[in-house]
Formats: sequence, structure tokens, C-alpha cells
Amino acid sequence: MSTEDERRAEEILREVEKPTIESKDVPLRAPGQESLAALSRVNEKAWEKTGMPRLYVRASQPVRIRRNEKDELIIEDMGVDKIIYELTHAADYVATSAKSEPRMVFPPRDVARYVLSALGWSFPHLNAITTFPVFRPDGTVVLEEGYDSATSLIYAPERGFKVSVPERPKKPDVVAAKELIAEVMGDFPYVDQASLANTFALAMTPVLRELIDGPIPMAAVDKPTPGTGASLLVDSLALATSGRYPGALGAVEDDNEMRKAITSALRNPEAWLFLDNINVELKSAALARALTAEVWEDRILGVSKTLRAPVRNVWVATGNNLELSLEIARRSYWIRMDARLEKP
Repeated sequence: MSTEDERRAEEILREVEKPTIESKDVPLRAPGQESLAALSRVNEKAWEKTGMPRLYVRASQPVRIRRNEKDELIIEDMGVDKIIYELTHAADYVATSAKSEPRMVFPPRDVARYVLSALGWSFPHLNAITTFPVFRPDGTVVLEEGYDSATSLIYAPERGFKVSVPERPKKPDVVAAKELIAEVMGDFPYVDQASLANTFALAMTPVLRELIDGPIPMAAVDKPTPGTGASLLVDSLALATSGRYPGALGAVEDDNEMRKAITSALRNPEAWLFLDNINVELKSAALARALTAEVWEDRILGVSKTLRAPVRNVWVATGNNLELSLEIARRSYWIRMDARLEKP
């Protein structure tokens, strides 16, 4: 978490009056409901002060947001220990007995488990974090930094990034936008206009993703020889639309390993998932399922817990003379590049 975020968080915690919750010799539901109410007060205050809550529900699981060592906003799964941390900043807990005065205690683990079980009904829904403006389902654009209820997205652009989008673009605006897009992707050696058109569709997919109700196909970027520029094209489009390089997803022949890789990638969602330099036939039942799923469900490796994550990313695969199985090819669209040089 950045210094500025820490300062704002401390201010919020000081402003919210902490209730005192009795945790001994009472039904569990009593401190459990009081604890949920205390977390809700802190969450609402954070939303009011910073434009975004701190605690959410994602794919039926409680999560929180924080900044990592690179100062990037990320989504973090919540367990009992993290719930206890949040509770210590939301309420004071006491244990009272007949023979002594009330004494301060740590938030009980049973209360934390109760809260963890009930959080799915108590906090805002979160799909992902976006670093660039996107369209809402009604056609308006998310431009205000913070949590957007209509899309269940957090818009968190790079610090200092500003963009202005006219509500009713005029012809010069459209021309300027087309020229800017052409600057990013116009010089690559497409074999035909269809490949160029599909590249344009790939570039616009992250921005228009919330207008698409359902899964999207994978872009298969194909070329005859190394060095043609397929990876550079994907990197350029990802940087232009997300401010960062695409999330890498290794293509493996073992379908079980592919399933694990997809689950790992979807736990902390990236706007782009990129299978680069594929040198085997791409045939994976797990990938085919992911390409047609609205929600990905799988057991998390190492723990007895199931991940249910919305699939809202852009899928891309590159390779030399790509080979796709029928079930993957049916879920893909083709972009073919050829520099017509032995060593591009």
C-alpha cells in the first residue's frame, strides 16, 4: 500500500467510531452480526472518502483490495487471519465474566469464521480492476476513478494518467482515434484485410468487453517464421489498452496442467491472457471450457477451496504455423501475418 493510501486509510479508521462487541457467553450470531455491521461502516466510509470500498465479493468469495510492492492495485483473497486483521480496525472486543470487569480480547476466530461465511451477502460485487476506461452496458464510458457499480469494476489508472472522452464524438474525433489505432497496429505485415480487421477487433475487445454479455473467442495470431512480429503486436495492443504487458499463460500438452494454469491466472484477473510461441498442437479441453465459460470453477491448488471466477479477459495465442484442435479452432478467430522474408 502506498504512503498516500496508508494515510487515507488511517484517517478513515479514526473517523469511524469503533463499537465495543461482547464476545463471551453469548450466541455466536450476536458478535457475528455486530462485526459485519462494523466492517460495513468502515467499508462505506472508505467508499465515501476514496471512491472505492475496501472489501468486496468476487465469484461468491470475499476479497479485499490493496497495493503491491509495485504500487499496483490488486485483488486479494480473504481468509480467517485477514478477516481478524480487518476486525481489529473495525471494532473493540471484550470478554465479561461474573467475577471480573470486562477485559479487552483479540477478535475471536469463531467470529472471524462467521464473518467470512456471511460476507458474500454483505459487500459490493467486484469483477476486476481496470487501468483504462471501458464502456458500460448502457454505452456510457467509465472515466471516474474508483468503484463503478454498473460494471462491478474498479477503475484505477496509472498515477497521472488522464483521458477525456467526448459524450458525442464528432467526425474529427473519430478520424483522430482511427489514426491513433493505425499508429499502433498499422505497420504489421498482415496477409489480408480480414487479418487487419480481426486485429482491430482484438484491440477494441478490452474496451468493449462490458458490452458483451457472455464469452468471447480467442485471437489466434499466426505467422510462417519467427521474428514476424506476432508477440510484438500483442504486447503493443496490451500496453495501449491496459498500460502493462499481457499476463503470460504457458501452453502445455498436459490438460491437467493447463487447467491449473488457467485457475492460477484467473485468481487475480488480468485484462489479457497470452499463450505465446506455441510449438505444439493446441488441444485442451480445459482451454475450450474456459473459452465458453462465463464463470470458471476449479479447486485451488494446495487448499480445500473452490475458485469461482468470472471470465472477462481477452484470450490470445501466437505461434509459427499454429495448429489448433477442432474444439479450439471453433472458439477462435484468425490473424495471419507474413513478412515474406526468410529472416524478418
